[in-house]
Amino acid sequence: MAKRVLSCFIDESGDFGPYEAHSPYYYVAIVLHDQSDDISDKIAGLNQRAANEGFSDCLEKSSAATFSFTCLY
Repeated sequence: MAKRVLSCFIDESGDFGPYEAHSPYYYVAIVLHDQSDDISDKIAGLNQRAANEGFSDCLEKSSAATFSFTCLY
């Protein structure tokens, strides 16, 4: 069976400190991506939508921690 690369992108936002009414939540986002599937057109579309809303290229410049590993499936 051929090996395929599955990437895992994890990003978080918030604070584990004492409750503050102005930021009551802690968010974690996890995206799994099979590297054999090209998603560059989807990323370009998301960046265009973000730019249209005034968030120029914010998705492409994320500082999310990135972990890659190889798995069989």
